[in-house]
Amino acid sequence: MEYKDYYKILGVEKNASQEEIKKTYRKLARTYHPDKNPDNPQAEARFKDILEAYEVLKDPEKRKKYDRYGKDWQHAEQFAGAGGGGNGRQYQYSGDYEDFFDRAGGGFSDFFDRMFGGGGFERPGGSGRRNPFGTYGGENLQADMSITLEEAFHGTARSFTLNGQSHRIRLKPGITNGQTIRIKGKGQPAPAGGEPGDLYINLNIEKHPRFEVTGHDLHTSLPVEFTTLVLGGEVVVNTVDSTVKMNLKPGTEAGKKLRLKGKGLPASGKGLPGDLYVKLQVLVPQNFSAREKELYEELAKLRNQLP
Repeated sequence: MEYKDYYKILGVEKNASQEEIKKTYRKLARTYHPDKNPDNPQAEARFKDILEAYEVLKDPEKRKKYDRYGKDWQHAEQFAGAGGGGNGRQYQYSGDYEDFFDRAGGGFSDFFDRMFGGGGFERPGGSGRRNPFGTYGGENLQADMSITLEEAFHGTARSFTLNGQSHRIRLKPGITNGQTIRIKGKGQPAPAGGEPGDLYINLNIEKHPRFEVTGHDLHTSLPVEFTTLVLGGEVVVNTVDSTVKMNLKPGTEAGKKLRLKGKGLPASGKGLPGDLYVKLQVLVPQNFSAREKELYEELAKLRNQLP
């Protein structure tokens, strides 16, 4: 297994306090997060190293073993009992899941179907994961969780019971459709000596009657009176949580898309929020009066006389 200097990765001294390590990690994680660096494999690799380093250094026991045994810290017990040896394995890293959740209560291992709309769990990986010491780890758990667009925008809380204990989690604003959250070690418990599985939550935003979701951006359509498009005027756009007034220029074409910056879904962390794109549609008048019909006919004649 390749040795990685976790202190160097985070840019802290070996005697750094836990608070300093946590503060530095959060700053680096925000800088190199894939959402802020799309299609940037170097940033993604850096982000993974940062998560891996923090996973070890945030835990006093893991940090103590790492300081003593270096790259073989995960086999500390085996080294202590047999003086060395042991097979290497790929390090399983995860982020600080409190960056995604506001959590109250204990850990996670099983959920009631009601939390996920009856979807329940899938158990990928069959009969568990064998580790280098010959014992088996617990199974991973995977579930689909549906939330409304309003819940993705404002955040939402869910309560559930597992292992006889009640828990409550809060999803922070900024969830995107199809986002998967991995919580390391919170899957099925393992037999003695094994590692617990991981929990994967696949988040899906339910179809909305007015908005379509693309990443953090939202798309909607706005019917506008024909006369307003021709002469210009004020229109009102309904966003997820407010209304915005806009002035259209005379001669605005139907089908034109307007961009309302920052009126999409909030960004996770301290990133930029998405935008709201509004497509203008012609609102064809209905049940118009005889006088209105005369005016439209007169307008049609005038338009036909133009060169």
